[in-house]
Amino acid sequence: MSLNQFSRVVMAIALAATASGAASANGYLFFHEHQHDSDTGTVYLGSVTDTAGKPLPGAQVSLDVMSFNQSLSFDTDARGRYRSNGLSNNIDPKQVKVSVIKPGYKLIKSVNMSRARKPGQPVEINFILAKG
Repeated sequence: MSLNQFSRVVMAIALAATASGAASANGYLFFHEHQHDSDTGTVYLGSVTDTAGKPLPGAQVSLDVMSFNQSLSFDTDARGRYRSNGLSNNIDPKQVKVSVIKPGYKLIKSVNMSRARKPGQPVEINFILAKG
C-alpha cells in the first residue's frame, strides 16, 4: 500500500469515527448522555447496582413531584440504568423525590452526582442495593 493510499484509509477512518457523533466509555455514551434539551424538560438519570457494583436491571425507579402530587415510574434497563425526560423545567428538582425498589433488595445508599440542582439541568442519582 502506498503512502497516498494509507493516508486515504486513515482519513476515511477518522471521518467515520467523528461522524458517529457520540463517543463511548465503558459502554455508555460519553458526550450526549448528560446533555439535555430545554424543550424536553429536566432529565433524571442514573444507575442501580448491587454492593459489588453489578447492574440491577428491572429495578423500579420513581420520581415523585411533591408540589404537584404526581409520580412517574419506570424500570432500569439491562445495564441497570434509568433515564427520564419530560418533567417540566418549571419544577424545582428539590421538590422531586427519586426512589428505587426491587423485590428481594433493600436500599443501601443513594448518591446525588449533580452539583447544581436548578430547574432544567440534568439530575443524576445513583443507587446501591443489597439483597435482603
